[in-house]
Amino acid sequence: APQDALGMGVVPRPAGLVPQAKVTVAPKPRELAPPPVSLGLTASALLSMPPVQQKNALGERLFAIINDGYPELAAKITGMLLEMDNMEILNLLNSPEMLNGKVGEALEVLKRHPDELDGEVE
Repeated sequence: APQDALGMGVVPRPAGLVPQAKVTVAPKPRELAPPPVSLGLTASALLSMPPVQQKNALGERLFAIINDGYPELAAKITGMLLEMDNMEILNLLNSPEMLNGKVGEALEVLKRHPDELDGEVE
């Protein structure tokens, strides 16, 4: 049987069926992919780091998630979220729903204050 790129069997299409063109519309706001268990960062691991390293670790993880949905704004949104308390940020990393909400809030602020973008987006 034919194999696809992942090595999985490909189901042959019955004769006479023509594939339909898929029309996709990007949802607003975009859903960010759930993090893989806060990307290995626990409260105890975070508390064992110096404060500057805590913010760096949180920022790296936030950026990786936000960059998937908003590559053009990931740095700006990450910077905005890093103004929060470290434990609140850790909670966001563990809750895709909460993170999506905060990212949505950041996007609204950026829409209301386009001068904050410093020409990063059209």
